[in-house]
Amino acid sequence: MLPLWWLFGDPLATGHSYQSQGGHRLFGLPLYAIIKGTLLYPAPWTSLVLSFGWILFVLAGTVAMFARESFRTYFRSRPVEMFFAVTYLFLIFSYNSPYWARGTFQRFAIPIIPFVIFSLLPWIPKSRGLLWGLGIVSPVLAAASAIGIRNVFHMIH
Repeated sequence: MLPLWWLFGDPLATGHSYQSQGGHRLFGLPLYAIIKGTLLYPAPWTSLVLSFGWILFVLAGTVAMFARESFRTYFRSRPVEMFFAVTYLFLIFSYNSPYWARGTFQRFAIPIIPFVIFSLLPWIPKSRGLLWGLGIVSPVLAAASAIGIRNVFHMIH
C-alpha cells in the first residue's frame, strides 16, 4: 500500500479505480459478475470448461465445508483458518468485475485449494491412475485453452 500511496497519493488506488472507471464496487453479489461476464464476453468453449470446472470444484468444496460435521469441528478448533476460508470464499465469488471474474477465477482460487481439497477428501478418488490422468489432462486442457484449440491442431501438423 505504501508504493500506491507514494505514487498516486491513495493507498487504496487499485480499489478506488473500480469506482472511477466502471462505476461499480470492487465486490458485489456472489456469482453475479461471473454469470454476467460469461454472457457479455464470449470465450472459447475450452476456456469456459476450464473456468467453470474450477468454479464448480470450489463451490462443491464450499458446500462440503459447511455440510460436513467433521469439517465444522475442525473449523471451531481453528478460528483463524475458519475466518480466512469463509472470508476468502465470499470475496472470490463476489469479485465484481464481469470481465475478469470468470477468466481469472482459477488464479484467485489458489489460496483456498487446500481447504477445498480437505473438505472434499471423502469424495476424492484414491486411484493413483485416475489422479495421474487428471494431472496430465488438466494442464493439457489449460494449455490448449490458453493458445486456442484451433492453434493446437495447426501446431501438431
